[in-house]
Amino acid sequence: MISCDCPDYVLESPAPLFYQFSGRFFKMPLGNYYSDYAGSDANGDGIGETPYSGTGYLDEHPLTREIASYTLHGWHLGVTGASVTLNDGDLGGPGSLLTLYPGASKVISSAYPFSDFSVLFAGGDAAAQTTWNGWLTFAAPPAATHSVSITFGVSAGYAASFQPSSASANVTGDGTNHIFPYAATPGSFKVLKGQYLALRLENTGDSSLEIMAGGAASMFYAPVGSHPIRSLSPLYLLLD
Repeated sequence: MISCDCPDYVLESPAPLFYQFSGRFFKMPLGNYYSDYAGSDANGDGIGETPYSGTGYLDEHPLTREIASYTLHGWHLGVTGASVTLNDGDLGGPGSLLTLYPGASKVISSAYPFSDFSVLFAGGDAAAQTTWNGWLTFAAPPAATHSVSITFGVSAGYAASFQPSSASANVTGDGTNHIFPYAATPGSFKVLKGQYLALRLENTGDSSLEIMAGGAASMFYAPVGSHPIRSLSPLYLLLD
């Protein structure tokens, strides 16, 4: 049971998340799990229809099951040793800062290559929630003239090998906020078995920006409709 007087406390994700629950896939904002929540889940998406509220706070997307029942299909800027990578595991990693200098770009690849299957990341439109989406968190509110472009693609695990796709987004500061949700432009692409998922962050402004890494500070969620591509089994011709 939570009890706090914290009207500005964020209790749910600032953008829809792509997740799996009870064998089905959904893309919705996710809140928190509360052991005393008594609301119903008529459509079976794992989110209660009735908000969870208390003194000074409101969660409009409370989870009806414990967090372990949900599998997120997304990556966060994680800290691996001295480098920043795209991680899809534990969101409780150590905090760090990624500095983007004026006019500079940074390519960030997944911590490991796709070793089991190739994956097709579907394209589409924001209304159907079939685009990449998520948010960037800045250490200080970027000015209204400062922007960061996000381009999704693939790599061989190092920056010079980055191959951009047509899926991209742009985050522009307003001088006030730290967290900026985004929805990428339509674009589908494949990450073949042995390749790395990668993205390029580019500071198009004239001063340095610091992006938060570690935990759920900066997130990237795959489009609904993305799926693994299994290799076809060999075809055997049986003759008598």
